[in-house]
Formats: sequence, C-alpha cells, structure tokens
Amino acid sequence: MMRKVVSEGTAKLVNVEGYQVGGKTGTAEQVLNSIYSKTKINTLASIFPTDSPKFVLVVMLESTKNNKNYTYEYRDGSGFKLLGSPRNTAGWTTVEAAGKIIDKIGPILATKYIEN
Repeated sequence: MMRKVVSEGTAKLVNVEGYQVGGKTGTAEQVLNSIYSKTKINTLASIFPTDSPKFVLVVMLESTKNNKNYTYEYRDGSGFKLLGSPRNTAGWTTVEAAGKIIDKIGPILATKYIEN
C-alpha cells in the first residue's frame, strides 16, 4: 500500500527511480491558542526499498508556505515542470523534500550496504 501512495498517489514527487520508495503523507492544521489555524504541519514517513525495507526516512515540516517561484520537476520521465506550489500539503512539501534527500543519500546508503 505504501508503494502505491508513491507510485500512484499523493507522494509521486518522492518516486526516486531505482529505490522503490513507499510512503504515507500527512497534513495537519496546527492548534494555536486552543483553536485550529490555517498553519500546517506536513509529514512524510517513507521506507525503501519496499520489497525488502532497509531504510526509513521521516520528514516533517512545520508552518509551510506556498512558493510561487519554486519549480517542481516531475519524476515520471515526462520532463514536466510546474512553477509554483498548487497546494500547501504534505504531497507538495515534505514529499518534495524527501525526494531530494533520497536523491542525495540513496547512493551513499547503497554503497555502504554493498560493502557490509
């Protein structure tokens, strides 16, 4: 199920080729002075590879904001790019951050795993 969230659902931006990432997004409104606010806490809990999990990555961002100047580059091979944040939810914030983290640490983790 977690793999489907990444391959077909709300976490498509973390679909890093070769790592079989699975994940679950979560978007929550923060409580300020005992009242729900429009301020969000966005979370992505992810594992990879899903066929035999070795690594867990949890990304949480607090008080996220939309950015009209940020360019999202889709990882589906289409080359499609989207300028600006369409939503202020985990599927657009923590998922994007986690994808960039896995891009950077994935090769390091794989190398260390092979050497052990």
